[in-house]
Amino acid sequence: MSAVITGGVNVVATFVSIFTVDKFGRRILFLEGGVQMFICQIVVGSMIAMKFGVSGEGSFTKNEANLLVFFICTYVAAFAWSWGPLGWLVPSEICPLE
Repeated sequence: MSAVITGGVNVVATFVSIFTVDKFGRRILFLEGGVQMFICQIVVGSMIAMKFGVSGEGSFTKNEANLLVFFICTYVAAFAWSWGPLGWLVPSEICPLE
């Protein structure tokens, strides 16, 4: 179920990038996406470290698991509207085929 949710978020956020890249510009999408991904990685890593530690034993409550999925989806959305598609767009603009 988690893969379906994150896949759906990825598709929707990619369309956000397609429709907003010319309005907001590449730089702002790269910077915003990078900061958002960094924060989400810190939160997800901290949650896992606090719950499982070095022993690897522990479990999440339902609310904690939902919060973790939310931050993973936020990370996926940030990637999908910034570094994912724009990583292909910018090189093609720098070195066009003609």
